[in-house]
Amino acid sequence: MLTAYQNTLLVGMGPRLVALDPLLGSVRAEHVIATPRGTNEVERLADLVGPAGRSGDVVCVRAFQSSVGCVDMARSNLLWSRAHAGFQGLAADSDFVFGATTTDRLTAWRQPTGDVVWSTERFRYRGLSAPLLFDRTVVLGDAQGWIHFLSRDKGETLFRWFTDASGVMAPPVRAAKNVLVLTRAGNAYGLRVE
Repeated sequence: MLTAYQNTLLVGMGPRLVALDPLLGSVRAEHVIATPRGTNEVERLADLVGPAGRSGDVVCVRAFQSSVGCVDMARSNLLWSRAHAGFQGLAADSDFVFGATTTDRLTAWRQPTGDVVWSTERFRYRGLSAPLLFDRTVVLGDAQGWIHFLSRDKGETLFRWFTDASGVMAPPVRAAKNVLVLTRAGNAYGLRVE
């Protein structure tokens, strides 16, 4: 996990979100997102995974198979951390944080508090990508090749579109008014969102 915040480089070092001075390499702040548990190194693996969700001064990240948490970088404090086993990154705005578990249960949390707003299991075992926030819509791809557009507030399906049977390879990306998707067959798709 690697991203920027103002003149600071945010790096995932194990289960910690570390803020580094990019010129000097010195640590400006450090926040523990998860506490590794287990009897061996594999069970204790809790490295931060990307993409991170960011809205203003708040950065939300996932610790691999462990938890989800948000940090207020301006105040340098951990806002909240919740147990949530998953391996894909997150999407966030000033109201919500979105992420899926290992079994593809999709959850929305309130960004300031970490309270669950909604959760759905209708995508179980579909191989969801990390989400993309597009205005008031959550966009996800799956391993079967479908792109799902959900309402941000309730998680209801608004629209679905099929790419190809090879499956979506990476999280959808926003480019102006378009959603770009890459499949495992090497095909690139662009959808204009109106």
